[in-house]
Amino acid sequence: ATELARHAATEPSGTTPAVRDVLVGMGLASASDGARSSIAGAIFDVSVSKESRLVMATDDVRRVLVRMGRDAGRDGARNRIADAIWRLSRCAEGLSVMATDDVRDVLVLMGRAAGRDSTRKRVAEAIHSLAAVEGKPRVMARGEVREVRCRLGGAA
Repeated sequence: ATELARHAATEPSGTTPAVRDVLVGMGLASASDGARSSIAGAIFDVSVSKESRLVMATDDVRRVLVRMGRDAGRDGARNRIADAIWRLSRCAEGLSVMATDDVRDVLVLMGRAAGRDSTRKRVAEAIHSLAAVEGKPRVMARGEVREVRCRLGGAA
């Protein structure tokens, strides 16, 4: 996954649907936190530009990040998954794709399971990036989201 991201970042064509599809397939097959961390890190890395975020902002990528987040057992994987969700939400299309109940639920799950403040901070940043989506119900306006954000000491 890391090599794929490095290759996509240096190719003139940038991130393509084929790169996205390979990362989705790898994410669906991931069976360890090391793999989940690498794949989420690759999704983060290849989503550096607005154009690449548009390629990556799909329901399939969202589903893979949610699945990996549910299965994550260590903070390293949780960090990378939260970072990928945050980065994809940095464009209107990605924000629309990521502002869903399943993303909210996995961020809450990861925030509650986090063993380190740095992980809770990354989860809180991802939640914050999804908190005010116009034209959609406020999926982050829930008590459990506030609980996770308050654990960090921030206001919800």
